[in-house]
Amino acid sequence: MVKNIVKYKKPAVSIAIVNYNGKNLLKTILTSIKKINFRQGYEIFVIDNNSDDGSCEFIKNNYGNVKLVTNKENIGYSGINSVLKHCKGKYILFLNNDMEIDKDCI
Repeated sequence: MVKNIVKYKKPAVSIAIVNYNGKNLLKTILTSIKKINFRQGYEIFVIDNNSDDGSCEFIKNNYGNVKLVTNKENIGYSGINSVLKHCKGKYILFLNNDMEIDKDCI
């Protein structure tokens, strides 16, 4: 049986994950996002605060569907604000990189 795949021009939710030297954490949060039961469409951003642990390369090499926004310095959690101008979703879900979300969280 083939499932109908619905493509949305504008995602309902923009998921924004702030990161600083969290390469070892990113796989868990991104894998949990892949499992969510949400059909209205979403986009995923990782906002990197100038990590030097290979986080950006890890995202680029393993998660082509994730949009990367980079800050020139570590400005802490407020660095997540740099994603706002890129978000197309009606809603924005802000997450930390050390989380694992439930499949029904949205």
